[in-house]
Parts: sequence; C-alpha cells; structure tokens
Amino acid sequence: MASSSQGNPTQLIAAHLESEGSRVVGSLLDNLISAGITKDCYAYRFRVKSKKDILNKLSRKIKTKPDYQLKNITDVIGIRIVTLFKSDMLNVYRGLINILVDKKASNFQQAAPEEVIVYLGESVCQELAKEIEKITKEKFSDLAVLVRNSEEGYSSIHVICRYAKPMEEVDFGPEYRLPIEVQIRTVFEDAWGEIEHKYGYEFREGKNPNQSAIPSKNTLDHFRVLKKFTDACVEYAECIRTECISSDVIEGQISYTKTIPVESDAALIDKFKNLGLDPQFIEQYCKARKLRDKAAKESGRTSDGRIPIAATYIQASEIFRKLSESINLSEAVSSAASQYYLPYYYCKMNEALCYMSTNLPDYLKEALNIYQHIGQYYEQFPLAQMRFGQVCTKLGKADEALQRLERASELFEHESNLYKNGRDFTDILPRSDYEFMLSILPKLLGYAYWKKSKSISDPKEKLKYLRLSYTTTEKSLDSKPPKETKLGIYNNLLYYCIEFVRISSPDNPHFLEMKTNLTEYCQKMLTISGGLDKFAVEELDTFFKAKILLNSSDVSDLAKQLIARALTEKNLNDQVKLSLATGATEFLNDGKFPEY
Repeated sequence: MASSSQGNPTQLIAAHLESEGSRVVGSLLDNLISAGITKDCYAYRFRVKSKKDILNKLSRKIKTKPDYQLKNITDVIGIRIVTLFKSDMLNVYRGLINILVDKKASNFQQAAPEEVIVYLGESVCQELAKEIEKITKEKFSDLAVLVRNSEEGYSSIHVICRYAKPMEEVDFGPEYRLPIEVQIRTVFEDAWGEIEHKYGYEFREGKNPNQSAIPSKNTLDHFRVLKKFTDACVEYAECIRTECISSDVIEGQISYTKTIPVESDAALIDKFKNLGLDPQFIEQYCKARKLRDKAAKESGRTSDGRIPIAATYIQASEIFRKLSESINLSEAVSSAASQYYLPYYYCKMNEALCYMSTNLPDYLKEALNIYQHIGQYYEQFPLAQMRFGQVCTKLGKADEALQRLERASELFEHESNLYKNGRDFTDILPRSDYEFMLSILPKLLGYAYWKKSKSISDPKEKLKYLRLSYTTTEKSLDSKPPKETKLGIYNNLLYYCIEFVRISSPDNPHFLEMKTNLTEYCQKMLTISGGLDKFAVEELDTFFKAKILLNSSDVSDLAKQLIARALTEKNLNDQVKLSLATGATEFLNDGKFPEY
C-alpha cells in the first residue's frame, strides 16, 4: 500500500484517523443534541471506521480508482439520524444545515457541506428533494444538491461535512479536517437498508468474503419487493400521523387551512417611518414581507393535506424573528405610545404567521407559543385573537380555537360598530385588517362550529352547530370577497348543507332550505369557477357528494373524475388521496355514500 509523502506507513495514518474520530465524535453528537435536531428523530447512532475498515476501503477503491488515497475517504465518522416519519427528515436536514452556519456549533466546520446527495426511492424522498434544495440554497447559494437513483431503490439524504479543527497527525496538507458523513432516513428505510446492506451491498462490494449466506439470482428481485412494502409503510405511517394531527381527514375537503396573509400595507410602512424607526429595520421588514407574500403565492390554493412552500416561509420567519429580538420587549410593551409597540407586534405576528403557514407540526407549535406570547400584551387586537384561533384549529385544539375565534368576533364587532358610527380606524383594527377579516373571520368561525359539531353525538345538538356553521359562514359573502375566496366560501356552505341534510329529518324547520341550497351552491360553484375542470380536487369531492344527495344522473361520471383527479394530484397528502379515491370507488361498487 501507498505511504504518505513523508514516508509514514498507511497503517499508521489509518490508526490516527480512527483515533481522532473516536476522540471527537462525542462532541459532534453534543452539537446535534444541543441544536435540538434529535428531538425530531426516532433514534440516532454513530460509528467511527476502524483502522481495519479504513484499510479495507482503500484496498477496494484502488481496484477501480488507482489514484484513490486515504484522504479521499469521506466517512471516517458516520452519523445516522433515523426518523419515524418522512416529513421529519426535512426538519432534521434544516437543523443540520443551520449548524454549519452557527458559530456556536464549533465542533462542525463552519462551511458549506462538501456534498449533499438525495437518493430517491419510489416515495420516501421524491417530494422532499425540492424542499431540500431550497433549504440548502438559503444558506449556501453555490452548493448544488445531487439527486440520484439507485437500482435497489435506496432512499436517504447524505451530507458530507468536516470536523472544525484541522488534523495535524497526518500529512494530508495543513487544512485537512476529519470527514463526517451524516445520513438521514426513516426507520422503515433504515430497516430495509440494513437487510440490503448485509445480503446485497456487502456481497456486491466484496466487503465480506467469508459471508456464509450467498445471495441467489433472485435476491435483487426480493429486495425490490421488500422495498415496495417498505415504501408503503413509510406512506401509511405518514397517513396515520396526518390523520391524527388533522383530527379528521375530511377537514381537507373544507376550505379552511390556507393561511392567507393580510395584504402588504403601505400605510403601515409610512407609520414605521413616522415612528422614526431605523431605515435598515424597515428595509429588512419589507424584505421579509416580500418573502412571505412570495411563499403564499407559490403555495397557491392550499388546504389540509397540501404541501406549502415551507422553506420560503421559514426564511421570512427568521428575518421577522431577528427584527423582534432587536427590540427591547419591556420597553416595547410598556405603553401603546411606545415607539416599538406596533413594530414588535407586527414582527411577532408575521413570524408566527410564517410558521403557521408551513402546516408542519413543530412550526405550528412554535406559532402557538408566539400567539400566546402576543396575547399577553395585545389581547384587544382582533387579528391576533383570530390567528390564535387558527393555529389552535390546526393543532386539533377545537375548544380553545372556538373560544379564541368567538373572542376575535366580539372584538371585531365592537371595533366595527365604532367605525360605522364615525370613529377613525385605529391601530387595534386598522383598515387593512378590517377589510381582510370581513370575509375570513366568519369562514374560520363557521369552520370552528363545524369542528364542534363533530364532537357531538346528540343529533339535535349536532344539527344546531351545523346550522350555526352555515349561518356564520354565510356572513363572509356580505363583504363581496374576490372570486377565489368566494369559491372556497361556497364550497364550505355546500358541505355544511350536505352534512345537515344527511342527518336531519324532513320535518326540521331548516331541512327544505338546506336541501334547496344543494342545487343553488352547486350551480354557483360551477359559475364562479368556470367548470368542473377548474375545481380543486377537494371542491370536486364536495360537489360529488351534493350530487349524490340530489340523485343526479351524472354522479357516476363525477365519481370516476374524482378518482382520476385524486390519484394524480401532485401536492396532495397521500392519506387524502387514498380517502377520496376509496370513497368514490366504494360508491361506484355498492352505492355507499363516501365516509372518510
């Protein structure tokens, strides 16, 4: 074997690599733990290549790459982070990238990773690859994320980085640092990978010549079949999590969870200037608002089960967070006349809004914490109460959500009446918030009443809340909302009518009105959208259910359209896809009304 340039034996260098790796790996794990990365994982483990393994790898590599040297090995230290759910892989990766730019994490070299590879399987990383690239570009704009497919279907994220301090014991140059390979994968993928590694990879690479179990010619096919089961487990686990987080899959069929920001308001920026804020503060605030609005636009029409542009939202939230941290809290909230009373409010509100807009569990919890904090100092602000109620709904806190949204409605009505009686708009409810909440708040409160109805078993009481859902949501139309917003309102009204008619008896005083509304709102949805092909798949599902109750002749065709749309919708959660397609299929097979 080759020696170093100064004649040091290769075996001695390998021993030094093993020794140094064993010495520093604990400090690297400490960095990961203190950064909170391990809270999103099911398990984590590490290994340091032994002297023997290092030499064996060098020997294997030289056979195909004659110039290969010990310094080319990139996994002297290996750290594997295993998550229960594929959605957690994104959080772990984001945390790792943040460590590489965090000077406090001094045991990792503060530099771009040498390599980021996303190995695509059938499903595990496919939908995460673009988000991984966005997260990477936020911190390291010049770093290209490599996307690869393996014949075996292997799915994982690999990141090559380095230990912070140069290693002096080996003659690889003054800047040589110990290489670290971090792998991120799900627990299901990890189990499959271990089996494939033992009976596939080691045999292919000649890593275990004494292996007693020699793979047969059918082994690769067996691995592929097992991989399909593995991918199915990954998806099904994600479905279970989504269903538990969302309380009910059907929530996705009601237009609720798109977190719409208040339109950027030039009057607010003028107010900031009049308050004498630092121009750089205002510039950063405007930058973050633009990022937030960009994410909202790119996410499009979102609802439960749809995937928003999380990375852009998080980028904006970080700017809002840093701006709020630059403000002295006690000084800001000491008085409504304080220079920073409103700037602090808007920075924290926007930070929380960005977190909430991701629809990711950990960020929803962070948004909840911020809204609780805001509520301590800005309790009379209707928009703050409304946002508080929104995030409670997303986290399945139905009773608290209803309480907050009813409080928001009370405050809004109080302020609105003052405006109608001639008082000017105030900071508590400025004109931009007022115009925004006119259509959004009744819709959110109506949804909260519907959520309440889901927890009630008594038919009479259940019908009371369904009726309340309908009459409250109907108020959203009084503000003459834009076309897209109106379509979502009609969708909700139609859905509440469907549920009311299904459980109500014909002698209920509202039965005839609610059943007549089925035809009316179906037609309104068609008119405002421009046709069935313009419906979101969730709206098509609502339309389909209404047509079942109306005994329409085209209901079988609608079921077939719904199945095709649901299965091919790219950014729809797999649980929602499966539920929609299964419900429509069961209707075609036995006429059963879809139950999700």
